[in-house]
Amino acid sequence: MGTIMSILKGAIYLGLFLLFIFWVSSSGGNKSGSSSGTGGTYGRYDEYEYPASQDYEEPLITSDNWNCTGDCSGHDAGYKWAAENGIGSPDDCGGNSDSFIEGCEAYANEQMIEAEEAEYEEYEEESYNYYR
Repeated sequence: MGTIMSILKGAIYLGLFLLFIFWVSSSGGNKSGSSSGTGGTYGRYDEYEYPASQDYEEPLITSDNWNCTGDCSGHDAGYKWAAENGIGSPDDCGGNSDSFIEGCEAYANEQMIEAEEAEYEEYEEESYNYYR
């Protein structure tokens, strides 16, 4: 009978130990006893995913903000060329000169911005007319 009692006693201790381990792991190590489900030392802030550095987008180059040094003839030439050739995407710009490419990209970016603004204005007008 003593053997059965010691086995039962060991099983109870083992069960309590496993229950304790489960409780600690399910609370995310949060010793405060909070059961809000956020877990961790800093609660919901532990789960925040910071954006990767490559997700940063630089502002679009336009004729208002291109980095021109000197007479800007390269930028002007690229801008004029893009306008004459109907360039609508900065990906279509190329050349041997960074300033020429920037001028071309500026034109293409401005075309995209104008198209987006026109689309938004059209949407706004449709929405306004819908509720009239």
